[in-house]
Amino acid sequence: AVDEFEQLHRRNAGVSTNDWRPGDLEAAKSLAQVIDGIGSTLYFSSGAFQGGQSEEERPTREQEIRLFRETLSVIELLASVGLPSLAHHLVETLERFVDVDPESIFLLIGRTVQAGRRGGYQFDSLAADLIVRVVERYLAEYRYLFGQSAECRNAPLATLDVFVTAGWPSARQLTYGLEEIFR
Repeated sequence: AVDEFEQLHRRNAGVSTNDWRPGDLEAAKSLAQVIDGIGSTLYFSSGAFQGGQSEEERPTREQEIRLFRETLSVIELLASVGLPSLAHHLVETLERFVDVDPESIFLLIGRTVQAGRRGGYQFDSLAADLIVRVVERYLAEYRYLFGQSAECRNAPLATLDVFVTAGWPSARQLTYGLEEIFR
């Protein structure tokens, strides 16, 4: 589904979606629903969504981590799609597993946000709040990562810049703070 979705976008590159061939547009919508449904299923299965479940219904942390590890290749594939609702569910899911592999997850969150720009993810206030919260968490709990590699050092600025460019004050404020930290 992801490959076909990407092929449709490549075939119609530079063309407004209003001007896509009717068959391509309908196929893209159908594929987007399938892809977004997979992301939603992962989100709800991962334990990231806690509402309305009793303790007995919730998976154990071990089950959540197993699910994450077994679906990581799917999450990595979905991270490149760029659908805003999918990007949001992926970031929320990844946030749940930061402690499992902080570096890889932070970089994957950055890739998800960058891909989400294609669909306008950066214009969602919930997305801006989520990304600011995630970066703040990393600064508080995993600051050492930013000194380990240039990729990790550049990732928070590149991720926040998506939201700074869209005009979110909270992202701008945190970005200025990061620049002070990295001097």
